[in-house]
Amino acid sequence: MEAVLNVDYFAHILVFFFIYSLVVFGLSYSTHAAGILSLGHGAFYGIGAYTAALLTIHFNVGFFTATVLAGLAALLASSFIGFCSLRLKEDYLAIATLAFLEVTRQLLYNWSSVTNGAYGLAGIPPAQLFGFEARQPVSFLPISIILSLFGIVIITRISRTPLGFSILASTDDPIALQTFGKRPTVLKLGVLSISAFLAGVAGSQYAFYVNYVHPNDFGLSTSIMFLAIAMIATARRPIAGCFVGLLLFFVTSELLRLLNFPAEVKGNLIQILTALTIFLVVLFRERHAKK
Repeated sequence: MEAVLNVDYFAHILVFFFIYSLVVFGLSYSTHAAGILSLGHGAFYGIGAYTAALLTIHFNVGFFTATVLAGLAALLASSFIGFCSLRLKEDYLAIATLAFLEVTRQLLYNWSSVTNGAYGLAGIPPAQLFGFEARQPVSFLPISIILSLFGIVIITRISRTPLGFSILASTDDPIALQTFGKRPTVLKLGVLSISAFLAGVAGSQYAFYVNYVHPNDFGLSTSIMFLAIAMIATARRPIAGCFVGLLLFFVTSELLRLLNFPAEVKGNLIQILTALTIFLVVLFRERHAKK
C-alpha cells in the first residue's frame, strides 16, 4: 500500500512538473528571445483551463479537441493584448500584461452565468483518449509528458530556423532587422501567440487532471511563479534552463511541505523565494552584461 502511495505521489509531482513545463517553455522563449516581459501568462493558463472545462461540461467535447481549442482561445486572447501593447517597452509592457491578468481574473469571478464565479467549475470529467481514461496520476503522466515534448519540439524547431534568428534580432537590433524588410512587432506578436497557445494547452491539462478550476488558481502568484522559473533559462538554452528552474521550484516546494510548514507559511515562503530568484537572476545578468 505504501509503495502504491509513493508511486502516485511521484507521478502527481511529475504531472505538474510537465504541465508547468509547457507554460514555462513558451514564456522563456518569449522573454529571452523576443524580449516580451509578461506577467500575464497566468491569464492564458486560466483561459485554457476554463475553455476546456466549459467545452467538456456543457458540450461533451473530448480531451484532444478541448485541448486544441483551449490553446486557440489563449492564442486569440494573446493576439488582442499583443496588438494593443507590444509597441510598449519593458516595464510598460509588463504592466499591460499584468492589467490583462487582473481583468481576466475579475471576468472569471464576475461572469457567474458562464464561469460559476467564486464557486469555480467542478465535475470536469477525466481525460479520455482512444477509449483510455486517465483518472490516476500514473495514467495521466504519459499525456503530460507527450504534450511537454510537443512544446519542446515547437520551441526548438523555431529557434533553429531563420525565423528564430529574426526573432532574436527583433530584440538585439530591431533597426537592422527592419532594413531587411522584417517587422519586429509582427515577429514578437507571433512569439507571444505561440507562448500563449502552449499555456492554454497546459491549462487544459490542469482542468482535466484536477477536475476543478477556480479563478484564484490563475492569479498574480501563478504568473510570477512561471516567470521566476522562466528567468533561469537563456535565449540560447530555453529548454535546459527551464528544466533547471522547474527542478529547483519543485524540490524547494516539496522540501517545505516535508518540513510540515503550515500552508499559509509555505505559500508566503515560496513567493518570497520566487521574488528573490527573479531579483538575483536579473542582477547577475546585468553585471555579466557590463563585463
